[in-house]
Amino acid sequence: MRERGPDPAARVVNRAEGQIGNLVQAGHIDQVVFPPPERVGVAVVHRVRESETAGEVFVGRAQVVEQVATAYERGVGGVVLAGMGGVGKTTVAQHAAVQVVRQEWFPGGVFWVDMHGYSAERQVPASAVFGPLLRVFGVPGEQIPTDTGEQAAVYGQVLDQFAAQDSGVLLVFDNVAAGDQVRDLLPRQAPHRWLVTTRDTLHLPAAARVDLDVLASAEACALLDEVLGTASDPHELAAACGGLPLALRIAAALLLDEPELTPGELARQLRQAPGVEGYARGEQALAAVFDWSWLRLVEHHPDRARLLRLVCVAPGPDVSTASAAVLAECQVDQARVALRGLRHAYLLRPTGSDRWGPHDLIRAHTTNREAPGLDATGLAASRARLFEHFAQTANAADERLRALPGDRVEGRFADSVEALQWLDAERACLVDAVIEAATTDDHEHAARLGTALSTYLTWRWYLTDLVTVATHARASATHLDRGTFANCTVILANALSRSRRFDEAVVLQVSAATVYSEAGDAGGEAATWNNLGNILLNLRRIGESVQAHARARELYRAIGDPRNEGAALSNLGLALHESRRFEEALAVLEHASELFGDLGDRRGEMVARASAGAVLREVGRLDEAAVALQIALDAALEMEDVYSEATARDNLAATIASAGRPGEAIAVYERNLALAERLGDRHMEGLTWNNLGSTFREAGQLDRAVVAHGRAEELFRANGERYLEAAAANNAAVAQLDAQLFQAAADTLLRTEQLFLDSGDGGGVAVVLQNLGRAMWGLERPTEAKAYWSRARTAFLELGDVAGAARMEQNLRREIG
Repeated sequence: MRERGPDPAARVVNRAEGQIGNLVQAGHIDQVVFPPPERVGVAVVHRVRESETAGEVFVGRAQVVEQVATAYERGVGGVVLAGMGGVGKTTVAQHAAVQVVRQEWFPGGVFWVDMHGYSAERQVPASAVFGPLLRVFGVPGEQIPTDTGEQAAVYGQVLDQFAAQDSGVLLVFDNVAAGDQVRDLLPRQAPHRWLVTTRDTLHLPAAARVDLDVLASAEACALLDEVLGTASDPHELAAACGGLPLALRIAAALLLDEPELTPGELARQLRQAPGVEGYARGEQALAAVFDWSWLRLVEHHPDRARLLRLVCVAPGPDVSTASAAVLAECQVDQARVALRGLRHAYLLRPTGSDRWGPHDLIRAHTTNREAPGLDATGLAASRARLFEHFAQTANAADERLRALPGDRVEGRFADSVEALQWLDAERACLVDAVIEAATTDDHEHAARLGTALSTYLTWRWYLTDLVTVATHARASATHLDRGTFANCTVILANALSRSRRFDEAVVLQVSAATVYSEAGDAGGEAATWNNLGNILLNLRRIGESVQAHARARELYRAIGDPRNEGAALSNLGLALHESRRFEEALAVLEHASELFGDLGDRRGEMVARASAGAVLREVGRLDEAAVALQIALDAALEMEDVYSEATARDNLAATIASAGRPGEAIAVYERNLALAERLGDRHMEGLTWNNLGSTFREAGQLDRAVVAHGRAEELFRANGERYLEAAAANNAAVAQLDAQLFQAAADTLLRTEQLFLDSGDGGGVAVVLQNLGRAMWGLERPTEAKAYWSRARTAFLELGDVAGAARMEQNLRREIG
């Protein structure tokens, strides 16, 4: 399925006379080299609930849990729970986490992250954790930066906000192999705490270390008694298991499966079983238990052995029951019975509703074992079945997400909510499946699945996953037909654009457009022109953006695609607005609104009306602007779209200010500023500061205006958004001019002119020249003022901005005579 262009919501900054709003960097088309895709660990985060350990046998560890709690009571920032593999660190951490949940020590919540530190293929780096943690903290996906450094900054800000509200959190990082995996994730301030489990000695700041050893003989026997009831002489079996809790639980499960087998006899068999290298501590070895567990499974339940082998090589951290059934080629109910049997044998653990996952050690052990009736060919066939299941189901979910009201969509999902639930549950497995398919030369499945996931990952704003999936899908598409390659190229280009990697995105869109044109695929060509227009607008190549969107609109209209024609018109309206061709912009935006309204596309209509409202405000039709923006705001509220809601309110505030009510506008901007800060969106925060500064200026609060624009300039500079940096600096200069600080304004404007020249933004240069003329006039340098205004008049005429040119002509006549 081809990905069409996005329907971008307009972010519009107040543009009073001589002021600039709206954003982004300059760039140019160049060659981009993409490195080979790399396998990436996927972080899965969940909030710990009180019921997680209900009914679980827990023997001999209460003192350790108390040690952890006591450390927190003493004010220690974090605890490192260390010990050999299988010694029960995760179980202790779970019980400690549940205990503090019950005692309500951490109002902000207790959160769990499995770092998979001892899985070479699934090890999770810190960079993959910031985004998922921010989401589980409640930060909307579209407000989470794509850059790891920026994510870390937002993460720190959110923790600071929790701390300021005395709402402490406990972060549990399980299976950590090295300090670098979590060092940047650990909160440094009270009342937050952290808990790390590891098999290594880690050097982490402000940590209390708790070493977890094997169970003493009495405790090991007590654990067996708890699981088995009254057992005859469990001491020999406890010794054979080396006091290791995981080994004891598996051994107990084997005895439950075979009531005629005595603990002593099982102990002797375990000692005779072949070992597993690497998991031993002196005479205490996990190898005997794992090998024996596997051999007994093969002998008594060969179907379960095959299923465990398949689960252990499946992509992702776990599998659903449905996926397990696909792997084993059986009915879902049959798979569930087998999975429960594996759980009872402590070879699998539940990871969610109808989801199952092996412990890292079980996975490592089983992956190298031969299961009855399952050779390399059988493994490959099972993997291919799972990939096909993922591709078909993800495609059905994608069609449901794309559907308009009234569309008839066949498939397993009743509505978009159900589709999103499946995608959310399977996300980590789906991403890993694309990577595995691409790296094992299953290129068709990699491309199909990557294409099907693009809409979902964009909706949820999982941009890191989106770029990863799109990169691997495109790499696989190089081995397929030209149409698939072009489609995957578009998906990657859009992913890079959303990640603000605009120059790379331009290269890809241009190459895809060429392929579609050569193939005679008008729909595909239209999509690339539409996407390219959006990217060029972000790069401030406004004239090229207008041409690209106009071309997209023509192609969509020619093939009878009104929805995408509306998207192209909406985007064209934005580009025309930036070109200051306001009447043309209003005409195309009204047409786009009508198209979306006829289709019942509320989101598309909202975007078009918000854009139209901004243009109406620009030309002074304030009542009409307020009506259009209120329609957009109502739609955003209805769809619970926080970002679009903030944008609509921002534009309404600008309209209120233009109507001469700056006090009301300032109050709205300040509410939006608090929202931007809470969401950690530095881009939106900069826009709001810029608009707030303009309103301070209109209210005559010039000192506050200069400060606000200065804050916006700092934020844009830090983001690398040079055009917006220039816009904010220009606005600060306008406030300085109003305050009659003419030399300061001139200094600011001279460096601002260079920023606009570097970005190729003729409109920005024209406005700066206008303001420089005013500064020179204030400095009583009329000859220079006249020269700047003459240059500004010429620049406005070249842009087609007749009103701007007329203002400059008026200045020349009035001020110079």
